Amino acid sequence: MKENEKINYDWRWCLVGNIVDKRFYGEEHEIKSGIKLLSPGTKVYIAPHQWGDGGDKLVVLGKPRHKNGLIECIIKREQICNWRLKKIYPSRVLDRMNCSKYHWWGNDDDWKDCIENYAKDVKQVLSNNTKILKNETREEFLLNIDNINVTPEGRIRIKESLNLNLEDVVEYCKNKISDKNCKISREGKNWICITDDIKILVNACSYMIVSAKKR
Repeated sequence: MKENEKINYDWRWCLVGNIVDKRFYGEEHEIKSGIKLLSPGTKVYIAPHQWGDGGDKLVVLGKPRHKNGLIECIIKREQICNWRLKKIYPSRVLDRMNCSKYHWWGNDDDWKDCIENYAKDVKQVLSNNTKILKNETREEFLLNIDNINVTPEGRIRIKESLNLNLEDVVEYCKNKISDKNCKISREGKNWICITDDIKILVNACSYMIVSAKKR
């Protein structure tokens, strides 16, 4: 790995991922949601290897639970999914990278190639590890659709947003999500469900409806 040389780059290539939804914890293999500092689905910016441990532990930047701003912390590689390349332009993220005590990626084509190759390799390694919990697929999400719920406050917001004259907004949203023409994708912490002129967000771990609005 090349030395970063602590250059204050105008922009950088970066390896980006998301915190896994669920993980095993302790000798009893208890299932936990996300990790202690970061919620499931949180986007993290991943630094190059800092030590000679094969990349088992990595430095990341991410937004901590129930707080604003960014923290720089060290987590296990298996706690990250959705590895991908991203271009970081001037922002608070780039500012943190430029002033970090750790090494971060540069902005030439060698760095870009390095990130793309590493992301490909690590996804292969993690996909073959049977001890790591895998994030739910679209098909699994639909199989668990009966777990979808909403808070009392959320029920009121949805009724007002969609101008619904009915009480069971959960059943209404479930029917929309189940529609064969509904486009379902995962974005960070939420499942995004788009059908007709309605966009529904469902938290991937709690199955709680975050919002339902007309597009």
